[in-house]
Amino acid sequence: MKQSNLDFVDKKFRELGITLPKQELEFATKQIVLHGQAIGLKKSKSSDDTLARLVDTDTKEINEDIWNIIFNTNERVKIKDFESLGWGSNIKDFIMTRQNHLIQNQGEEEYSIGRSNDVSRYLRALNECVLKTPRLQENTYFTKQIIQAIVKKIFKIELDQSDLNRAVKDRNFLRYFFNSETYLTSNKLFWIVFDVVYTFSNFNEINYSDWERVLSRYDRISSDEYFVERCKKINGDIVAKHSRDFFNGTNLNDYITIYRGFLVKPNRYVRKGIKKLNNPNAHIQDEGKGFSYTLDKEQAVRFASRYHFKTDLNYRKNLPTIFGSLSSRKSVKKLQREYKKVLGYHYNNNYLNEDVRRCYGTYRVKKKHIITFDVLGAESEVFVDPNNVELIRYDFINDEQDINSAIWNAEKEPIVYEQGQKCMYDLVKNNDYHFNLETLFEELNLEQIKEFYLPTSLQNKLIERSAV
Repeated sequence: MKQSNLDFVDKKFRELGITLPKQELEFATKQIVLHGQAIGLKKSKSSDDTLARLVDTDTKEINEDIWNIIFNTNERVKIKDFESLGWGSNIKDFIMTRQNHLIQNQGEEEYSIGRSNDVSRYLRALNECVLKTPRLQENTYFTKQIIQAIVKKIFKIELDQSDLNRAVKDRNFLRYFFNSETYLTSNKLFWIVFDVVYTFSNFNEINYSDWERVLSRYDRISSDEYFVERCKKINGDIVAKHSRDFFNGTNLNDYITIYRGFLVKPNRYVRKGIKKLNNPNAHIQDEGKGFSYTLDKEQAVRFASRYHFKTDLNYRKNLPTIFGSLSSRKSVKKLQREYKKVLGYHYNNNYLNEDVRRCYGTYRVKKKHIITFDVLGAESEVFVDPNNVELIRYDFINDEQDINSAIWNAEKEPIVYEQGQKCMYDLVKNNDYHFNLETLFEELNLEQIKEFYLPTSLQNKLIERSAV
């Protein structure tokens, strides 16, 4: 470990009045060196060129100039709202928020039957509105933006904000959705609501049976419906065209290679039947299955490392000066409480165990079995019924692979990027994408949904945008 990095970290902690013992200093420095390689600054908002990384990926040296820019320390360069990125405002905050990918809990609301009833009422009204309003049945991205903004407002997901950590203000929203999805009889509305809810929900395999139930209702996954048709309902014709074109050269019965990251609970086996050889069920996944897959292997590795209990626990054990000096048993209990608070009432206690392992699988699926996919997603996500997927192999993940996936995520564009850029160009050229549209809905009173009555000022703004 470089002495210059140790000196830097020691100095920054001492500036806060904290002196770390040698072993803790080495652990903290190691974490900054690992995670800092995935953090860099661009020369400008419009530039793809990186100014520098917090930690150079070749020399592994901490760049103090970039550190000072990030944390606004004696620098003229100020970055608006930098603390909200989840990096904190100083070295202690940075270390505490680097613990794996555990979301720092917000002061969200308690689950409420009254709130659940309100969500059901709003969705029922919006469903009626979509069914009787021709404009809201159009397959355009503009329509999706309007409906999406209302749906976000219903679920208290912050408008014009795509970051899961900051956008979700009430983590009970998924529970409210499961309570009210029966009112979504409009197939178009269901898929737009689904797109919002699934995107902002977390660790969806713990709700696997709920998603199965939701998707089986009202023939929502018709066996003869190609994913492009659902993409039209969600994102409009232009996005559907580009998403279809991404798979040009393949037929409906051709296999697509996909990946999935997941956690393996203690004493559980990934394959049905455990072994691969002489096992007719070796292609069936038994542990860690879910609906979310990706075309990018490194994305799968990254997702496999979320909420890995042992990684988070190691931070507490190795940094008692910061997290508090607790016995091993008390550290485990405290972290278990944090997980349950963040991930909800339905979180499986078997994941809250030091023996849980990180894993990613490699699969193949016929193109005709893809449920939803679009080229605008940064995660190259493919939504597929796991019953139609064949497991080829699975690999367990170590810390180095986890960090390398984060570096990859910071440096590489997703596999869908080029087609996604073409798609965005066509959306803007055809006036089917409107920047900052969601901010117009801040003034919307949800009680006005039933008649789709919008404040006059909002109506005028939407008409102006659609007429451009």
